[in-house]
Amino acid sequence: PISMAYREMPQIPVYDISGVQFGGDYDGPGGEPLGNASNPVAQAYQFNYQHNKDWNIQGNVYAELDFLKHFTAHVSMGGDINNYYYYQFFTPQYQDYESHNGSNGANEGAGYTSSYNWTNTVKYAQVFGKHNITVLAGFEQKYFNGRYVGGAGNNLFSVDPAYVNLSNTTANKAQEFSGSYQPTATQSFFGSLDYIYNDKYILRATVRRDGFSAFYPGQQWGTFPSVSLAWRISQEDFLKSVTWLNDMKLRASWGEAGSNLNVPGANAYSLYGSAPGNGYYPITGAGVTTQGFYASQLGNTHTTWETDKTIDIGLDATLINHLDFTFDWYKKSISGLLFRASLPYSLGAALPPYVNIGDVQNTGFDIALDYHNVIGNDFKYHFGVNLTKYTNKIVSLPNNYIDDVGSRVNTIVRDQVGHPIGEFFGYKVDGFYSAADMTNANVPKYAGAQEGSFKYADVNGDGQITDADRTFIGNPNPDFTYGINLGASYKNFDISAILYGSYGNQVFNYTLYWTDFYGSFNGAKSNDALNRSYPAVNAILPIQSDLNSMGTTQISSFYVQNASFLKVRTLQLGYTFDPKIIKTIGMSKLRVYVQATNPWTFTPYNGLDPELPPGVGRQSAFGVDEGNYPNNQMQYIVGVNLTF
Repeated sequence: PISMAYREMPQIPVYDISGVQFGGDYDGPGGEPLGNASNPVAQAYQFNYQHNKDWNIQGNVYAELDFLKHFTAHVSMGGDINNYYYYQFFTPQYQDYESHNGSNGANEGAGYTSSYNWTNTVKYAQVFGKHNITVLAGFEQKYFNGRYVGGAGNNLFSVDPAYVNLSNTTANKAQEFSGSYQPTATQSFFGSLDYIYNDKYILRATVRRDGFSAFYPGQQWGTFPSVSLAWRISQEDFLKSVTWLNDMKLRASWGEAGSNLNVPGANAYSLYGSAPGNGYYPITGAGVTTQGFYASQLGNTHTTWETDKTIDIGLDATLINHLDFTFDWYKKSISGLLFRASLPYSLGAALPPYVNIGDVQNTGFDIALDYHNVIGNDFKYHFGVNLTKYTNKIVSLPNNYIDDVGSRVNTIVRDQVGHPIGEFFGYKVDGFYSAADMTNANVPKYAGAQEGSFKYADVNGDGQITDADRTFIGNPNPDFTYGINLGASYKNFDISAILYGSYGNQVFNYTLYWTDFYGSFNGAKSNDALNRSYPAVNAILPIQSDLNSMGTTQISSFYVQNASFLKVRTLQLGYTFDPKIIKTIGMSKLRVYVQATNPWTFTPYNGLDPELPPGVGRQSAFGVDEGNYPNNQMQYIVGVNLTF
């Protein structure tokens, strides 16, 4: 089959940056800046001068041998080789209020990575009457390594592409670098047993013994067993007479799985480097620097496997020939979470190691229903719905909690024992200080508070507003998520829709710091700052003269918003031509369709997109909106499916 589709995508114009002002640039000499947000047009312009070339070769070869009637030996070798090269140069960020005075620059580099996966298994399979048994044993080895080299510099006399070259940079030219990707290797021994009796009782048991080179000797190996049972209860005599029950299976499983989270190969060891900016010192005091060394990474010899233990109980059923039902309840305990350690500044700027930092527990259930039917000879339809609910809880952490996701105001997230991952932590806003509040000694206040400032709740009841009054103010984890799948066909026409929703999740809208408080940046502001600030009757913002007090420089519930949503993921209409017509032109199937992707989103959230992408480099940033470009853009697709 051949599939072709035309996608209507936005056209990004290319501009000559000389003499052009993007949003965020200065509004004329001495004028006020327009804002500090990233400008996608300016970013698209910069990408014109960022060249990345790479080629990749992937391959796999295997062999099988059947012997002694019931045995099969299998060996396979797969590999990957990637070679890349990049050449980039950057003009000053005219569109960025903070870094528009930066210099131009260029960088260039190349490297390669390679990996292989070698797997060997022997399988025994046999049927004895009502007994069906399969036993498998195997050995596997994985390896990864690579090298890279590059350089960078700044202050080019010209950014004409014909002139740009590392040798023509005049500042920071010493930024040459080279090195190797820290190699890693994994070895695994594994085995499994599958047993089925009379197609009613099903047993599966597995065990793995995994070793990982990045862990220190003595911590490298882990053993991970699992077992699952199933009972096809509808095959029992006492249910065979139940006409509305077509099939029913009860399931239960328990197992452990290990994760190394791709910990780098030298994680166990402390590393040192040397560079003029970090490790050279004027030891003699004569104005001449001497080469020195600095700690570039701190090692940890106790890091080992992260272990996931999961219990699952489920039920699968088909009722009245038309309704499929699935239910799963699970409990997942994650011990030895692998994260980079949070270290005090007194230890310097060395990269911290990955460590086993705590334990987390998830419990929840999944329900799925799918109804399908036919009316007459031409009309078919189906309706499916699924719902997922989970509860996340941190069981243990060093020092009971970790503050995460830093901002210009303060840390936004606190991961604390007994709470879910990613909860927002700060002051709870309780209105605004009135003139009467300011003269009432019994009303708790903070330094710098004035009439019209945010009033924070005195959580600990000590009669004053201090750091001790910070509390949990929001949760990005939803109460539940759900999906709806609709489809119907009439003769040659078909229509389908997929909807996805989340209820009860909250988002910390960090963009409000830039748009709603006049003291953050003297740039583009929200109309709320003009029309709905104290002392307006419908005020949602504090008085705009409150620039530097705790009212505008602290994390608070003001930023937390309801981000429940329902999205129409896809809506598609198709037509399939009669096979008798297209057979004459050598095709067995021809279908055309039009599709809308993400055409509608229903949400009370006033940011760009309530469904945030994962935070880059931040463990708990999945509920913090930092002005993320929407990751579910609307698209319209016209497609053709051909089968010859």
